[in-house]
Amino acid sequence: MTEIHPFQVLIRGRTGRPRARLQLRASLFAVLAVTVMICTGCTLFGSSSQTTSLQPTSPLNLGLGPGIYVALGDSFSAGEGNPPYESGTDIWGVDECHRSHVFAYPVLLSAMPGIPQLTDHSFVACSGAAIQALFDTNNSNPFEVMKNGGAISGQLYAAAFGQPVSLVTLTIGGNDLDFPGILDTCVKAQLPPSCFVKVHSSISTLLPKIDGRQTAGKYTLAGVYLEARKQAPSARILVLGYPHEFNPDQADQFYIGFFPVPGTGRLHLSKDDETVMNSATDAMDAVIRANVELANSRGARIEYVADSVSKFVGHEQDTNSNAFNGFSETGWEKSFHPNKIGQRIYAKAVYDYLQGHPAAPARPKDSGKDLPQIGRAHV
Repeated sequence: MTEIHPFQVLIRGRTGRPRARLQLRASLFAVLAVTVMICTGCTLFGSSSQTTSLQPTSPLNLGLGPGIYVALGDSFSAGEGNPPYESGTDIWGVDECHRSHVFAYPVLLSAMPGIPQLTDHSFVACSGAAIQALFDTNNSNPFEVMKNGGAISGQLYAAAFGQPVSLVTLTIGGNDLDFPGILDTCVKAQLPPSCFVKVHSSISTLLPKIDGRQTAGKYTLAGVYLEARKQAPSARILVLGYPHEFNPDQADQFYIGFFPVPGTGRLHLSKDDETVMNSATDAMDAVIRANVELANSRGARIEYVADSVSKFVGHEQDTNSNAFNGFSETGWEKSFHPNKIGQRIYAKAVYDYLQGHPAAPARPKDSGKDLPQIGRAHV
């Protein structure tokens, strides 16, 4: 079996509320009980100073119609690095989608008031997924058990699109830009220019291939968004970005592990390394936004959630409320992915966006006729 360096797999790709019966004759105890319940709710996800509350910030008005919730994308949507994983998605060499069925942001989001149901067949995000995996069998995880009865197909066709869909969320593009290779190079690099050279190469050679403004065809970000609209014509489709993982001002404090990465002699990422890695994230997000606009010019009605990036400010590596897993010698695949705090931030960003934008973008006249036939027929 071909040996795979651990960093090649980095970007991978309800409970009911008990009812208390409060009796009037015990009004004092009732007040105390309610107080305890409220405090418990406040600390369910940790202290407010270090985590993000998932409680609604305003009355419900989410602009969602009838239907289910479909979650597509890569490891940032699958919840990589936050076990326990969905049964069958943590089998080494067979299916390593690593869908976290407790802590992934789609699961957290679906438990919030007014969000439609996320079913076993509609949570199809997979670690390692690139744009290709949304249209075809996942090249990075070819033995993945698909959700539509085992048929070989991409996420856009394996998801439960045979029934009404109200909401779709996705993160995609990081693996196409080779985020794993960038991390691999920047963490191992012993000469300062190595990280810069790798990032510049990825931005200049890989990013244009998935940018619908520069490349024609379906295997682009715009192609994904257009096909998602075809598969879910009535849903709100929300695209999330990739946040900065690093604060270069803290670079000298961010140690990647207790021991050097084998063969490198390095103990931490430099300020220059972190700055250039953040620039790769910025370039990726800029192309995502541009392709959302491009798809919308063709009637796709896609929504970009800017807070999926901005809400991570102050939660970079080595902060008191760090939202990312650091380097792990024992669990390589989870390194540098949003941790439980990060997944909560993603969920909160989507929920706040829906509350702040309760009306979906207007559907242009005859927009359905204008959508290019870039993918397979609706299944």
